[in-house]
Amino acid sequence: MNVLIFVMSMAVMGVGHQEAFQILDNVSNTFYGIAYLFMFAIPLLGLKNSPDRPPRWLRAAALSGFAVTLLACVLSLFPIVDVKSWLSFGLKVGGVVLVANLIGAFVYVKRPRRVSNPERRT
Repeated sequence: MNVLIFVMSMAVMGVGHQEAFQILDNVSNTFYGIAYLFMFAIPLLGLKNSPDRPPRWLRAAALSGFAVTLLACVLSLFPIVDVKSWLSFGLKVGGVVLVANLIGAFVYVKRPRRVSNPERRT
């Protein structure tokens, strides 16, 4: 249902079905890419002060994965189908990704904090 609403809203904005699908697909792939960027950053940035640092081969693989995923996220801003304006396409994809992540960050910051109760542990 959400996909139908998205495609219909894009059609109202003067975007064809193929471009609307490409925007939706690029946005969803970028969301996955952002999650993978954080995953690949763990061996690179995590455990810096720990004696149990990841081996060099793992850090090299994580760096390679990070670089390729970052490149895929950047390339998702450019259309692979014929569109009226590639700049408009990139702004739509980047704007949706940015706004959705800002909403997610806002929801995370404003969430109610749980108070731990040591007596309740089982």
